[in-house]
Amino acid sequence: MLELVGDGWRRRLTPRQELRFGRGGDDVELSLSDDPRLHRHCGTIVVGDDGWELRNTGRWLRLRVVSSDRFGIDSLSPGEALRVPWAEARVQVFVGGACHEFATRFEAPFPASGTGPRSGPPVDDLAADATVVPVRIDRSTGYFRALVALCEPQLLDPSTSMVATDLQIARRLNRTGREAGRMSGKTVERRLDNCRTRFGLKETNELGLSSGLERRDSRRLLVEVALLTAVVTPADLNVLEPVDVVDGDDRP
Repeated sequence: MLELVGDGWRRRLTPRQELRFGRGGDDVELSLSDDPRLHRHCGTIVVGDDGWELRNTGRWLRLRVVSSDRFGIDSLSPGEALRVPWAEARVQVFVGGACHEFATRFEAPFPASGTGPRSGPPVDDLAADATVVPVRIDRSTGYFRALVALCEPQLLDPSTSMVATDLQIARRLNRTGREAGRMSGKTVERRLDNCRTRFGLKETNELGLSSGLERRDSRRLLVEVALLTAVVTPADLNVLEPVDVVDGDDRP
């Protein structure tokens, strides 16, 4: 049996049962929230005798699965499926500064290990009808180029834990020839601060000030949310390709 637990609700599924979750609508049994940034149908859970499978049926949002009983984490892009290898886990959907999630617990002889994400059923375009894009980003701006440069290590190698520093990003952007002037670490810091504000990740006090309140891992969180919401994808690496002339808006 698979037990799902959320904020004020609990569901139990037996083998050979399926459950569709998301914002809700036709054929979606579990509504996580009425947040318009959620796909109507984010994913499907399929329960077997000795485990369960998670399928990402959304259009652009990635699903993240985090082990609750030992270290482990995985994510699924749209169209991928994962046989979840952990007896207890959390399923998370990030939509900018908010995370919609629920806990899972499988009670049965559990397999020692699972398989990584694999291609699943075709993405249902209708599932995302009227879904609001989590974060609106102008891809011609300097702040977007800084965000892509911040995410570049994980775009090139999803297994890496490296997060680029402001100085590394400044050097990376200077090599592209796309900036109107010489970039500095301070300019990069301002651009990424702009991104955190847009994603709703910027913490402020009652006066609206953020000094000293930013989480130590705020840069890593910004990378995670940018990738999980598909605001930044591998296709965006083209904004870091060298050019001979300045061809973008350099506003921070």
